[in-house]
Order: sequence, then C-alpha cells, then structure tokens
Amino acid sequence: MLSRSLLKQSCKANGMMWLIITVAVCFMLSCVMLISGSGNISKTKEAIQNTIIDGELESSIKKKAINYYEIGSSAMEHFDVVFLKEYQTAYTKALSGGAPAEQAASVAFMSAYASAAEELKTSYCPKLISELGYEAESDEAKEVQGLIFCTLNPLQEDGTYMFDSFYQERGETAAHYTDL
Repeated sequence: MLSRSLLKQSCKANGMMWLIITVAVCFMLSCVMLISGSGNISKTKEAIQNTIIDGELESSIKKKAINYYEIGSSAMEHFDVVFLKEYQTAYTKALSGGAPAEQAASVAFMSAYASAAEELKTSYCPKLISELGYEAESDEAKEVQGLIFCTLNPLQEDGTYMFDSFYQERGETAAHYTDL
C-alpha cells in the first residue's frame, strides 16, 4: 500500500523531475498523435491561416458594404431633396406659362431629374469625396462616383440599366455611371 507521508516526501524530492517528464511525455504523445492521425503540421498551419484570412475578408466585406450603403443612402436622400425642390419650381413655372397639367408634370419631372443628377455630379459628389479624404481623380473617388450614380440607374443582370426605358420614353439618352 501507498503511504501518505511517503508520497509527500517523494513529491518534495522528485516533484520537479516528475513535472518535466510529464510535460515531455505529453509533448511527445501529441506529436505522435498528430503525425499518426495524418494531420500534417503544414495542413494544420494552413487551416488556421485560412480561418484567420477568411474572417478578415468577411469583416472587410461587411464594413465595405455598410460604407456603400451609407454613401448610397445619403446620396439618394440628397437627390430626393433637390429633386422635390426643382420639381416644384419647374411645375409651377410650367403651369404659370399656360401648359396643361399633364404636360407641365412631364416637363417638370425631366427638368427636376436632370437638375438633381447634375447637382449630385457637380456639387454633392466632389464635396463627399473631399470629406472622405480622397483625391479628386483617384480610384477611390471614381469608386464613390460610380456607387452614387449606379444607385440612380443600377445595372441589371441582363446588362441593361434599370431606368433606361424611362429615358427612352421621354426621348432622352440615358446617362450611365460608366460615362462619368
């Protein structure tokens, strides 16, 4: 049988050696398990790296998507405010000029849309680009411009733009964000 006092004395005398041997044996066993389990160290290393890289990419994509949404949303809000103001002005002017209500609405609509799009291009977009800290002709600035104008007339899966028919019905040439 094992005596308690004998165990205490043995631990005091050989405790450090037991610890060293235990750690060494655990390390050797883990190496043997890794090799015999056909889990090469390089494969394990690659798996860990891929997990980290995937996480970073996903985080970056989510952040960029949020930024794109914020830029597009604020641009559309600004467009709506300018469009409404320009529409009211053009509609009132057309009605006071003696045009029928339907024709006045059509003229005001096209005029307001063109004015709001031009205001986005000449005033809002350059101001936003400078606020974001980008140079005027940099790739980042072109990306922001493309995002804003793609929001106004988005490209569809079939290669056409969503509002091209709107322009064609009114005899206008549709402006695409690739034409900046």
